[in-house]
Amino acid sequence: MKLSLPLGVVPFALASLASAQQYEIVDLGIAGVADSEGFALDERSDVVGRHDTAFTGEQHPFLWTEHAQYGLPAGPTDLGTLGGTFGDAQGINALGQTTGGAFTASSPFSQQAYLWLPAFALGLPAGMHPLGSLGGTQIASRGEGLNDEAQIAGTSFGGNPGDQTAFLWLPVADLGFASGMHSLGTLGGASSFGVDVNAHGEVVGRSDAGGGTTHAFLWLPSAKYGLPAGLNDLTPGASVFAEASALNGLGEVVGTELTASFALRALLWLPSAHYGLPAGVNTLPPFAPHPDLSALDVNTHGMIVGYASTVSGAQLAVLWENGAWKDLNTLVAGGSGWTLDVANAINDAGDITGRGTFNGTWRAFLLRRASTPPLVTYCTAKTTSNGCVPVIDGHGASSVANGASFQVTCIGLRNQKSGLFLYGSNGRASLPFSGGLLCVAGPQKRTPVQSSAGSAAPANDCSGVLQLDFNAFAAGLLGGNPSPALSVPGTTIDVQTWARDPGFAPPNNTQLSDALEYVVGP
Repeated sequence: MKLSLPLGVVPFALASLASAQQYEIVDLGIAGVADSEGFALDERSDVVGRHDTAFTGEQHPFLWTEHAQYGLPAGPTDLGTLGGTFGDAQGINALGQTTGGAFTASSPFSQQAYLWLPAFALGLPAGMHPLGSLGGTQIASRGEGLNDEAQIAGTSFGGNPGDQTAFLWLPVADLGFASGMHSLGTLGGASSFGVDVNAHGEVVGRSDAGGGTTHAFLWLPSAKYGLPAGLNDLTPGASVFAEASALNGLGEVVGTELTASFALRALLWLPSAHYGLPAGVNTLPPFAPHPDLSALDVNTHGMIVGYASTVSGAQLAVLWENGAWKDLNTLVAGGSGWTLDVANAINDAGDITGRGTFNGTWRAFLLRRASTPPLVTYCTAKTTSNGCVPVIDGHGASSVANGASFQVTCIGLRNQKSGLFLYGSNGRASLPFSGGLLCVAGPQKRTPVQSSAGSAAPANDCSGVLQLDFNAFAAGLLGGNPSPALSVPGTTIDVQTWARDPGFAPPNNTQLSDALEYVVGP
């Protein structure tokens, strides 16, 4: 999203939004390796997924980051397995922690849910940690989604058909449960599958409901949305099969239903009326001329991604926005070599990951919103007392009207330190300040104080991150006292990160990033 695009990035226009809106596509695959697919992304648009390796028949989980962080280089990193030849990554949180399934070398039923940590956290070292299973006949497991508390939703598997149970794994005692893996039960049938978890520990998935039917469920740790605690059937009228694929922090759930005529329909369940739709389960209209439609993820703005397919099996990635479906392929410039097959995940900035074919090979992609004029970084960051180099960046597009997010993030900060963003509308600066450079001309304004989070104490590393949605902040939704200039289209805004650094003696006990410049959009 900067003036110079990384290698593998192709810009193209999004015609249905304002003419200034631009998207760009990034090939996330590993050079020299064939197939790959992106399954999840965070608000910084770090992506996790699965890729082939140089060894025939082996597939491993990967983490792709635009910038060097977590002690890893920029680009894709193979996360390895638990000793076997296969694994994937299905979920990532704001701390770069990842979950999925990885095989050991012991048996055909050796797949294990795991928590991969980029740095020491939760009393565990960096690396991949198996989570075990529910025990008894259930001897394998896989993780599907996790939240910022490292709570993981997934499924524990047995060696017998129908022997599967949805679980919620907790790293520490919470939600009225002890730490460890907990069965979520079923809707009356033999098995259930956990698919996603939100920030409140609420889980969605699918469960046998008896009579040969499978229904979508929402599991709640306590009564909410007018529903009781426990497993709730979201599709009691489903005649064959229904699954919940994802939910957002508002408790809005997307999924797919297979009808009695074997047609796939995208579903949106709402705890209350929203987007011009009533509370409860809503069947979204089909995407002509493709009769089958699956919804796979939803962000907090109600943007939904998935895929549409024909009876012959042809497939294309789609986006639901403002009450209508869009073919993501209509956004790709002619001659790019890309055909987008499935969109698996979308973040609040509207960035999307999934799988496409690029010059005939399946590749993981990142489709991301860019700002026009492009975002620009300038100035020089101050190296922290423990050797971190903070890096600021933006994801999404600044806008006072389009409802999506514009996430300003800073990575490479010292962990567990207080910080904020300094910003102004009077241009750039380069002034000596606290042992570094003040990059924003005065008078500067401040955003609310946050924690950089990252690895828990006593760790002292560069895992800290500060992040703020400047569209929401400008609208007064995140507290503080936002400058009116943030809501005036055409205004140039400069932003820099400031945080505590007790490793330096006062008055130099601060962290200072480089700076980001953007133009407020309409």
